[in-house]
Amino acid sequence: MAVANPLRGLTFDSRYVAAIVQKINTPVLLVGHSYGGAVISNATGLVSNVVGLVYVAAYIPEVGESLRSLTTQSKKSILGPATEVQANGDIAVKISEFPAVFAADLDSATANVMAVSQRPGTPQTFDDVSQIAAWKTMKPASLWAIVATEDKAVGTDVVMWMAERANAQITEISASHAVPVSQPGRVAKVILSAVQSLNV
Repeated sequence: MAVANPLRGLTFDSRYVAAIVQKINTPVLLVGHSYGGAVISNATGLVSNVVGLVYVAAYIPEVGESLRSLTTQSKKSILGPATEVQANGDIAVKISEFPAVFAADLDSATANVMAVSQRPGTPQTFDDVSQIAAWKTMKPASLWAIVATEDKAVGTDVVMWMAERANAQITEISASHAVPVSQPGRVAKVILSAVQSLNV
């Protein structure tokens, strides 16, 4: 199941995802890309049927950390200066900057389509602090992290640091932040391996 993340703020989005997961009558493996990592960490603490987490070039925040506080620690991220506030107050990546920040390993046509079709988020997606760090209470054998080695959005250095802090099983892939698009087969392999390991 692919859940549409509302991008209305970490608290709202986590409750939204948790409400969907709660209605699934089987064990669940949650997969989150980018900001989605923070969402699945918080959503997991609100339900009882999540048995594993896969973080894909994702934030893995501790309680009290926000996306903004984590991203500013990176020496590799170029996301901050590339964002802009839209007329409605939402935040998006400047279309001209999107390929370099998110999708440097994709062909220009694909990267440009992603740039103009991106879904903006509220400032709360960057500033809400994590209330739950589910990765701290789960067994390391149930945590996986894909680290994109050319991630200039979150920043490869911070992604690796968070993955190591969580004691996740780490797979490094030579890719941009858009690793699910540029290396879908390798990402799927990690997810399927997790499913088989957990017998989901």
